[in-house]
Amino acid sequence: MFISKETELVLHPPRVRGIYDHIRSLLKDQGIEILAVSPYSETQSQQLLLVVHEGERARAALLRAGIHCQSGDVLLIRAPWRMDLFPLIGERLRAAGIRIQYTYLSMDNNDQMAGVFKTSDEYRALETLTESFLPLTTMNPRRQES
Repeated sequence: MFISKETELVLHPPRVRGIYDHIRSLLKDQGIEILAVSPYSETQSQQLLLVVHEGERARAALLRAGIHCQSGDVLLIRAPWRMDLFPLIGERLRAAGIRIQYTYLSMDNNDQMAGVFKTSDEYRALETLTESFLPLTTMNPRRQES
């Protein structure tokens, strides 16, 4: 299991065919990998949630292409498929007094599940989950805070 604090971009892309492929290619050309993705739609607006390592670079590339977005921190948990894992993570966070604002799942090409958690405190959530699941966890060394 791999746990890291990452950047989530909330995009409000235009409603045009192939927009996700365009966004993915744009970021790939900049060397930015999309770690998780989730479309979200309300009655009048469409959003695309993207989780990336390099949030500022991704945001700048999207803005240059005319695609506006907002960014914030989330926890990204990558693990082999297990039905009980993400409810267990939710229980551990609630037991520590950490509120989950929302969560979603995304799959990568290697059948790895990526769970995204937006919480009331990403730093405490990262610490709680790392302690709860050691030695099963690995933190992303590029994102560790000093």
